[in-house]
Amino acid sequence: MKHLVSCLLLATLTLVATESYAENRIDLREAMQRAAIGPQAEASRAQYRGARAAAGIERRLAILPTISLAGSVNLRDRDFSLVTPAGTFSVGDKLFGTARLRLSQPLFDPAGLYYRAPAARLNADAALQTSVRVSEQLAMAAAQQYLDVLVLSALRTSNESYVESLHSRLEEVKSMVAAERAIVSDSLEVQLALKRASLQSLVLKEQIEVGEFALGRALGSDSAVNAHLEGLPENLDKYSGQNDVLNRPDLLALHSQKRAAEKRLSGVRADLLPKVVLNADMIYSDEGPQSETRFFQGSINIVWVPFASGTRSLRKKVHRAEIAALTRKHEELLRTSRLELRQSQSGIRIAREQLVVAESSIVQARQLLQITQDRYTGGKEKISDVLAAQAVLRDSLAQEQIANIEIVRAQLGNQFASSSLKDWLR
Repeated sequence: MKHLVSCLLLATLTLVATESYAENRIDLREAMQRAAIGPQAEASRAQYRGARAAAGIERRLAILPTISLAGSVNLRDRDFSLVTPAGTFSVGDKLFGTARLRLSQPLFDPAGLYYRAPAARLNADAALQTSVRVSEQLAMAAAQQYLDVLVLSALRTSNESYVESLHSRLEEVKSMVAAERAIVSDSLEVQLALKRASLQSLVLKEQIEVGEFALGRALGSDSAVNAHLEGLPENLDKYSGQNDVLNRPDLLALHSQKRAAEKRLSGVRADLLPKVVLNADMIYSDEGPQSETRFFQGSINIVWVPFASGTRSLRKKVHRAEIAALTRKHEELLRTSRLELRQSQSGIRIAREQLVVAESSIVQARQLLQITQDRYTGGKEKISDVLAAQAVLRDSLAQEQIANIEIVRAQLGNQFASSSLKDWLR
């Protein structure tokens, strides 16, 4: 009975572990999509929403009215009076109060309407493009981590096959030693190679576990996420090979920021133009003997500020320096983007050539192993030569899988450099 319960418990734990593994086993596209909407991407989108709200503020200030309420209690040093032949009449009390409800409507605000508000909109556009690029960067970082885990998995898979072949080789050599067809040191040499290969498998296993937790972190998770070779895409070619970097979001963001700075510079000049404001006031006053204490008053005000504490020239310097810095950044990023595109295209060609070499190397490595093994059986080679040939085959098998992985890495790098990554992620 206890044995049955133990078996059932073991089966249940195995099932739970398998289900948990399956839940965390995702393909490359899903990993990139999850990374692109993670916490860091959300922070960037929040900045865009803030910039868009700031643009709305500037436009409303330039075209919409404001309502204000003000009140005061006033104390003069004397009462005002009017002296006439008929007598003296009070026209102003020494102590009086006033209150005013004002609706103020901008009629003409050139600096705000034509420069500050458009500059804020351009800043919002730049924030949007920046958030798009941040999402692409996060997706690409997740892809790099995913592919790094696959490289480790490929090395481990080939090394596990190597360990199994060493077990078989050890049994074979032991039989040959028993039959006095090989020396004892051959058996010891195979055992040493087996221990080293087993240690390498352990190291790779630990590195894969760490890599899967790092992948989970890149996806905004606290648990490990399992990468698998079947999760690699097969249709990346049609998205690769683009030669245009001018539509990259980071370049567009810098361009929008530069245009916004230019608008702000023009806005400083526009501050010299007068503003026209329509005011409508409802006023209460208990001053003097007036028959009316409440009355309505309308006015059109022209406000001109020819001198603003000497700050206009300094503001122009600030905006000109900002424009110069953004221009240089844009030029440098454009050069860097074109270089990244060339590197990615070169990487695709190199990775494909590596795959061809790896496939031919496997055939040659198998032939080399067979020849070396036959010569060892015939007493013409040492066991170290056989082990070296087995290691060559192990490395060739790993390099074939790694070459396929690197092709995908290079294709994704091409999409990232030309900002066509979003087309595949849709």
